[in-house]
Amino acid sequence: MDTNKDKETDDMLQEDEDLFIEDLSIGQDRQVQDGEIHQHKRGHHHAHHHRRHHGISLFIRILVTVLIVALCMGGTVLAAWQIMNQVGRKELYANATSSGPDLSISGAESSQEENWQAEWIRYKGDVYTYNTNILTFLIMGIDNQKKVRTAQNGISGGQADAIFLLVADPDKKIFSVISINRNTMTDIDVYDTKGKFVGSGIGQICLQHGYGDGREQSCEREEKAVSGLFYNLPINGYCALNMGAFSEINDAVGGVTVDVLEDCTAWGDDRLTKGNTVKLTGKEAYTYIRYRNEDAFDSASARLLRQEQYLGAFAGSLKHGVSSNPSLVLDIFNLIKPYMVTDIDASKVTYMATNMMGYGFDSSGIYSLQGTTAVGKTGHEEFTCDDGQLYDLIIRVFYHKVEGME
Repeated sequence: MDTNKDKETDDMLQEDEDLFIEDLSIGQDRQVQDGEIHQHKRGHHHAHHHRRHHGISLFIRILVTVLIVALCMGGTVLAAWQIMNQVGRKELYANATSSGPDLSISGAESSQEENWQAEWIRYKGDVYTYNTNILTFLIMGIDNQKKVRTAQNGISGGQADAIFLLVADPDKKIFSVISINRNTMTDIDVYDTKGKFVGSGIGQICLQHGYGDGREQSCEREEKAVSGLFYNLPINGYCALNMGAFSEINDAVGGVTVDVLEDCTAWGDDRLTKGNTVKLTGKEAYTYIRYRNEDAFDSASARLLRQEQYLGAFAGSLKHGVSSNPSLVLDIFNLIKPYMVTDIDASKVTYMATNMMGYGFDSSGIYSLQGTTAVGKTGHEEFTCDDGQLYDLIIRVFYHKVEGME
């Protein structure tokens, strides 16, 4: 099943890129699964910002919690911990993909008035400045059931089916989560099967991870695309987890009970009838969070609801399991490690554990990009982000209001 799925993915990526390559007069093979890409001039990288849903917030909480707790269990020497804490902080801020968002084309305004600072912007009558203390992490769920392995070619890195930003605000000591629809249309970079750069175009953001090695290269390219979508927002780290890990994680906590939201029997699991209360086995869990009816309009949104429901139930099972078996967190980390790619190393995790474990998080801190879904010219769904909502979201989460400036 995996082999056929991989072949189908590459074939669709190839098919969807034919027009793009033809327009660029480049006779190269091309990626991408069930996505569409529109032409940009060759070599033109993100010069234009085309901006285009509530997501798996608990996926991020669980993943980060497991990552932090597991890596920090080895910190037994206080001095070593303090050194790693200091190094981790320095590396996290130095790792930012940019110094701050560029909202000069977003409708925000600058000013020439006296005492005006270069980093300030005026938006809807108020003055704001970017919060440089914020740390932002890109979390990805990759459409791959297997453990991480190097992609066979330049277009087989795997799609990022779940994409989120985890935002840590040290000033307010809170986490925020921003969910990004996988079909969001934005600038992505296109490569051929040999890894040679072909050009840039507007495509589904989930596709960018596919143009790469399925490891760090793919993550860094997806990181660039997400940053660009948010007007070159600084991103301080990434973590990608292949979806296949959830079968093992599910069984590690003894199964997860859900009330089935959508009939999933067509994918081979007879118990997954809408309305049934089911304690999911590993295989059922994977089916429940992974599959969607691609013939149904906007099925990606329905799948997001199932994923969120599952991960909420999983959090309860994990909490119950850890209360009786504290080493369960380490066990789960060891399970997901072969499925995971991240640039968040031990020193960075030490800093996160030391400074962020007490941060607050609730539903008010969950945001999603708003917009519309329509079928594009190649027959694939495209999510177009509402520009005004995106601007407001960026200001709300990442900026401070400058008092006394009107």
